[in-house]
Amino acid sequence: MKSLEGLELAGNGLTNFTFLEGLTNLKRLNLVINGLTNLTLPEGLTNLEGLDLGGNKLTSFTFLEGLTSLKWLDLSGSGLTSFTLPEGLTNLESLNFGYAPLIYDGYNAHGGNQLTNFTLPEGLTNLKRLDLSENRLTNLTLPEGLTNLKSLNLYDNQLTNLALPNGLTNLRELDLRGNQLTSLTLSPDTASSIDSLNLRISWNPLVNISLPAGKDINITDVGPDDYRISYYDVPSSP
Repeated sequence: MKSLEGLELAGNGLTNFTFLEGLTNLKRLNLVINGLTNLTLPEGLTNLEGLDLGGNKLTSFTFLEGLTSLKWLDLSGSGLTSFTLPEGLTNLESLNFGYAPLIYDGYNAHGGNQLTNFTLPEGLTNLKRLDLSENRLTNLTLPEGLTNLKSLNLYDNQLTNLALPNGLTNLRELDLRGNQLTSLTLSPDTASSIDSLNLRISWNPLVNISLPAGKDINITDVGPDDYRISYYDVPSSP
């Protein structure tokens, strides 16, 4: 058992996880839809890289402290109204707070979270994917230094403005559908290290768009209200 690297415990009614003690090689743990309102993990899970907690109802996340090897964390469909990421999780590559079509043994837990404000802490320079779709965001703060971020999903929120940081040089996917944005400006270095950026902007009352120069921008869908756009600026390369 001590050599176990993956464990799926989805759809159970487990609340006590002391039996995980000693599983020092565990890398992946799935606790989806267990009806959890709090969680205590034993010490020693320092090699854990993936933790799926979707479809639970957790409100405290101190159990994440010490999981310094964690690369992906899934809290989709958890009804979250607030979240603060503990310090020290600098190896994170994927964070999912979005929509979750979760069904186990007929139990349906589909849906998103209810975050209205979200601040990503500094130091997450390895982050590649951030999913905040189907929340209620009116405010989003992202730090500088997200040079490895490839996918940012903000679909179906309530954002009226968006200030993305400089340095998103590897951004490939940006989903802004279903917000309340009237203008969009991407910094000149957005997606500068890759060939193209896929941009999804339908179902926004957009009037002004300004995109970086010399970049292949694929606007993959537009909605019936996008006729409002009156200023569309893609500067020429120098």
